[in-house]
Parts: sequence; C-alpha cells; structure tokens
Amino acid sequence: MLFNRLFFMLGCVALGFTTQGQQIIHLKNPSFEMNREAKSGEAPVHWVDMGPEFESPPDIQPGSFSVKTPAVHGNYYLGMVVRDNSTFESIGQSLNGKLLKDSLYSFSAALARSDLYISLSRATGQQTNFSDACVLQIIGTNTKNKQSELLAETTPVEHTGWKNYRFQLRPQSGDYDYLQLKVFYVVGSNEAYNGNILIDNLSPIIQETP
Repeated sequence: MLFNRLFFMLGCVALGFTTQGQQIIHLKNPSFEMNREAKSGEAPVHWVDMGPEFESPPDIQPGSFSVKTPAVHGNYYLGMVVRDNSTFESIGQSLNGKLLKDSLYSFSAALARSDLYISLSRATGQQTNFSDACVLQIIGTNTKNKQSELLAETTPVEHTGWKNYRFQLRPQSGDYDYLQLKVFYVVGSNEAYNGNILIDNLSPIIQETP
C-alpha cells in the first residue's frame, strides 16, 4: 500500500513538471468579439489587417453582406474573402511567446462557409455572391528578420455548418513571434474567383511534449 501511494505521488510530481514545462500561447481575442456593434471592413480588436492597402479589411460577422450564420462561440466571428482580382484577406497578431523551430504545437479553429456573401465584384463592378470555397492558411513570421513560413493549410472549406479543424504546427525554418491567418484560393484553380471563409473560436497554441 505504501509503495502504491509513493508511486502515485511521484507520478503526480512528474505530471506537474510536464504541465509546467509545456508552452501555452494564448491568442488575444480568439473569437473576434467586439464591445460594440460590429461592422464590415474592420479588423477585430487585437488583430491587424494584413491585406492589400487598396482593399478593405475583413468583416466582423454576422450581419454584413447577407451573412447570417450564428456564431459558434460568443456573439461575433470573422469573415474573410478571396476576390476575382487576385486579392485576398489576411489578419495577424503578435504572440505572447515564440513558436520554436522543430517544436510541435497543436491548434484548432471553427470554420465554415456562408452560402451568401453578397458584395461587388472587383473585376466587373457588378453585385455578385462571394460564395465559392477557399482554404485557410496559417503562417508564422519572425518580425526581426521578416522570415515567414506556411505552417498549415486546410482542405477547401465547403460546408456551411461550423466544423472544428485541428492543426499541428511544426516550424522548420526558424522561430516565429507573429501569427497570420490568410484565406486563399483552392490549389489548382485556373483563375481568381470570389469566395469566403468564416472563422471563430481559435484555441490556445499548445506545445506538444516530446
């Protein structure tokens, strides 16, 4: 009995060291919430618009461009689009830690597609539906040397109901202190098109133990 109790106590101590040494990076405003009414073309609090200067920022949804999907967490979420003039939307934020080279991290996000996302085509100037499927890219950046690396990419997000996507991030080219979320065209697309992705409920980034 004494041996069993001692073994249990040693196991708890070992577990404590593992948990204590595990790096957890908490994102700021991971569900893209606002303390006032949201509007289109506005980067969420604690996030920076990283799209082209001549294009509008992503949208806090629901409520704009005929998007009505309820949030999966909180009141709001992010809507990002690709456009038929070869531009795409992206946001990023500084991390409160670093994604270390050759370390493995787990991360998740709720994703969906809106079957209605009505706006003006950049190519024709006519009203159109930005409803095609696209992919989400997760990119790490070292702000000191400006090095970036694609850490993960989804398959085309075609479903209109929320689904939780789990990612494993393993930097291979360097350490990164900045995270970027970018919506992009499906691989193999012959030309630029109009599409959207909805993003909500980002998880902390957790370093996996060896």
